[in-house]
Amino acid sequence: MIVRPDLVGRIDRRVLLDHVVAPDVAARHLPPGLEVRLLDDRAVVGVCLIRLVDVRPAGLPAGLGRTVEAAAHRISVVGPGTEAGVFVPRRDTSSRTAALVGGRVWPGVHGRARVSGARTPCSLRIDVACRDGAAVSVAVDLDERRGTTLTDPEATSAFHAVERTAWSPGRDGALEVAVLACEGWSARPVGVTAATSTWLDDRRSFPPGTARLAGALLMEDVPMRWSAGRPR
Repeated sequence: MIVRPDLVGRIDRRVLLDHVVAPDVAARHLPPGLEVRLLDDRAVVGVCLIRLVDVRPAGLPAGLGRTVEAAAHRISVVGPGTEAGVFVPRRDTSSRTAALVGGRVWPGVHGRARVSGARTPCSLRIDVACRDGAAVSVAVDLDERRGTTLTDPEATSAFHAVERTAWSPGRDGALEVAVLACEGWSARPVGVTAATSTWLDDRRSFPPGTARLAGALLMEDVPMRWSAGRPR
């Protein structure tokens, strides 16, 4: 039996980009055992663009940690025992270490990607170019009053705050489980000025009229802990 120590570190920044989607369309992308979790009668599908710093096994000093940048496509779900979480059909990262250990030593298979970002006092842009040709590009205005904003930021933040468990396909096809705990959930709305995703923009996956950009939340400087869950 492999003993997987918890991983600790800090969320330097995390953008949660949301689309609201017809529930039956979102359900097509889920494996057996997971059900769509609804917010105002709509499924929530999107991308998590995250930069983690000082990531290391619990107990080691921060100076030994690594920086990991990644993009995770996600669908809000209800798992076994009515547990709130997300299904992650794909993850991509610029970290060679995360790509090497993901799905082997630690839950979460990662594809390799180039992640670049640019930030000003008023804006943030993140671009992800995956080796298989997929891509994600998100630009946000740090002033929530400009650009596409969430209809109800407080309700959306509370909706995501309880999504600690992530299920994702392992290398053998079985679902892997990881649990993310944030030491004090804190997320604020930001305005979305541009957003593209190869997967979300694919009309075969999400036919016209079934998905609509809803907005984004930004988390910054939040301590975190990753734990490996029991695989299904």
